[in-house]
Amino acid sequence: MCYAAAYPTAYLYYDLFLCAFQPIKTPKSLNKSGDILNIFIFSLSIITWQDHEEIVFLLATLQILLDKSLPLRNPCSKLFFSADTSNSIIRKRKGTVVPKYKKPLAVMVLCLTVFFVEGPRVCACSLWAVTGDRSKDKGTLVAQTWDVPNGTSGELRLVIPAKGFRYLGLFPMQEKTGGNAVAGINEHGLATVKATADTIAPKKKLKGSGDIIETILTSLASVDAVLANRNLLVRSRPAFFIVADHSKIALIQIGSGGHLAVEVTGNGLFYQTNHYTNQSLLRENEQYVESSQLRLNRLQYLLVNHPDPFTIDDFLSLAGDKGNGTNNSIWRIGGPLKKERTLASLVAFLPKNSPPELYFRLLNPGSNELYYELKLDRPFWTEGTE
Repeated sequence: MCYAAAYPTAYLYYDLFLCAFQPIKTPKSLNKSGDILNIFIFSLSIITWQDHEEIVFLLATLQILLDKSLPLRNPCSKLFFSADTSNSIIRKRKGTVVPKYKKPLAVMVLCLTVFFVEGPRVCACSLWAVTGDRSKDKGTLVAQTWDVPNGTSGELRLVIPAKGFRYLGLFPMQEKTGGNAVAGINEHGLATVKATADTIAPKKKLKGSGDIIETILTSLASVDAVLANRNLLVRSRPAFFIVADHSKIALIQIGSGGHLAVEVTGNGLFYQTNHYTNQSLLRENEQYVESSQLRLNRLQYLLVNHPDPFTIDDFLSLAGDKGNGTNNSIWRIGGPLKKERTLASLVAFLPKNSPPELYFRLLNPGSNELYYELKLDRPFWTEGTE
């Protein structure tokens, strides 16, 4: 079992320090490689000291690859791993459990590959939507602010699949591996926004499919169609989605093992950050993420106390809100002690009797801010593409 997430940050790095610089009582042939592995883990913790979720993710990966065994002295194995001494691939020597795996450096390379291909959290978002009497013209408004680690870039991409519906999607820009969409709207006016489940155990975060938004936008045209495809939803990684069309919105919370909770309305509002709020999934909150709770409180305050109906300008103003500090507002500018900031905001207006409208703001590192207002009528989807 991996215990790192339960430790306060200060204790986590203190124990990592001890692990890195105190000798390991292993056979002489493993001393050097074992020390390198410990120092590597400690160094990675220094790099990520502002937010230890990345090191927790890497340790969970190590746990899986080494079958819960690692050449670490007892304090570390107590902190990070519970070694199974009955397992056939390990043996005891002088009270220390040592893997028979002879190449921890190769394991490190493999772990780094998994770590940088899958990446840490890249979708710590705030989501909200209104529909019916709560929206201008009794249509639907849906919005997202997308928070990412510093250095991450994104792009709004027009996707024209070989088979299926065309859509605009918000994607992270990763040179080698690409990345899954975190929000989008298709040519039928179905919009979807997503937030990661940051309170779930790290080893559970990547179990499941990461391409649910792409599948929804290329194959479905309404909220009802999404809800009818339960098999699609249950195969998703743990995450939160708001799906919206011109007459209905749904908040979908997906936990581990495909457990999900769905709320739907044709006249009301939803809002979501990065922890579970549905009563049936509260057990999935295995660690506390302060920013998620504070942003949820901020959304609740701004939405519940706002007079109806909401307009596009109201949603744009909310997406730019900085009234709860640099790290806990809806638009997060980050700071010297935080590694995350808001990279983009997306607001979609889905009226009942006219084409959807999209309002998009993007602030990539080292680039000028981009802002688009798009009318998603038929010519938008077809001109120059057919």
